[in-house]
Amino acid sequence: GKQAAAADSSARRGSDFRLGMMVAVGGGCIGGLWTVLSTLASRVHATDPLVLLFYFHLGELLFIVPVVIAYGHLFGGVTTVRQLAGMMRSLTRKQMVCAASAGSAIAIGYLCYFATESSIPRSVAYAFGCTSGVTSMIWGLFYFKEYAGAPRHKKALLLLALLLYPSAISLIARSMA
Repeated sequence: GKQAAAADSSARRGSDFRLGMMVAVGGGCIGGLWTVLSTLASRVHATDPLVLLFYFHLGELLFIVPVVIAYGHLFGGVTTVRQLAGMMRSLTRKQMVCAASAGSAIAIGYLCYFATESSIPRSVAYAFGCTSGVTSMIWGLFYFKEYAGAPRHKKALLLLALLLYPSAISLIARSMA
């Protein structure tokens, strides 16, 4: 009884993790194309960075509902526009402000990325734009206390990640100087 339920739960977690990793890697590969496509758009026809930014966000706007619903189908959750609307209406003002602020932060980050078009190479700007992982680790460590009680080896791996990522960005920048 209990062992079978525990094994079933463990198998489900493993399956969810594998699906999550496949989606994350696929999403990373697709999401990473945004720099390639925006660079291609500006090389084919010289385009003002703000025009690129406009079309970038227009593309996000067009796909937001399908992406949210696809996520719901993959991981259980919102699977219809009606459910999505209901969940949106159920948010408190604080939740709406925090969620919208997250989107605003990304939009400002993209603005900074596009604004650097003529001053630094795209790969360097992209690498700096991807420091969200480092920012998240620092907030997770100090504010959300996500590593409280974690084994030493996990804390050591976090420290290693915090050191290696900025080092990698610096090496990319130096290789292009």
